[in-house]
Amino acid sequence: MAHVVIANKKATAYTPNSALQPNEWNTRAPTYGCTACARQPTIFTNPVAIPAFIAPGSYSVSVVADYEQRVAESNEGNNGLTAFSPVEIRRADLLVTAITAPATGSIGKTIAVGNTVKNEGMATATAVRVSFFVSPVSPTAGQGRLIGTRDIASLPAAASSAVTTTLTLPANLEPGSYFVSAVVDVAGAIVEGEEGNNGRTADGQILVGL
Repeated sequence: MAHVVIANKKATAYTPNSALQPNEWNTRAPTYGCTACARQPTIFTNPVAIPAFIAPGSYSVSVVADYEQRVAESNEGNNGLTAFSPVEIRRADLLVTAITAPATGSIGKTIAVGNTVKNEGMATATAVRVSFFVSPVSPTAGQGRLIGTRDIASLPAAASSAVTTTLTLPANLEPGSYFVSAVVDVAGAIVEGEEGNNGRTADGQILVGL
């Protein structure tokens, strides 16, 4: 939340204005004459949306009144103020730290895949989905065909979720050798400090037969 104090401006109330850029607010001047109003501060608290591209870290927060200089003032150099204490931006950072697949499997049958997901970030991640894939040609995590998912309701910072997931090999899968991989948050629904480390491929390949 940003606690904003605008002093020495002739404004008595604030109203959200959808035409303004995100994290900007409009103060509306009164329609009646009021000399004292010009010296009264307008104090309000408003949520501030942190852009997804902002990396984790410590940031200074400042507020500037009349940033676009639409209002003629006697002093244009005193419109900004920076908060005394910085704000710490925290993000989740989800990784698949382990995945194991059986050596063999059968078309249309189930396989048991061990997998561990860890949150190495500084914020809790919620509604986490882990997706599993098989590919006959590429060891890159997330390549090939989706064969199942598992969901984690909440994963706190520094916590891990290690389970064995039962997956079904598609009935129309061609016999052969396949790489098995897992990717957490493949849809990119969770804002993370690092988006490029979400997948892992099991060592070796699974031999799928009839």
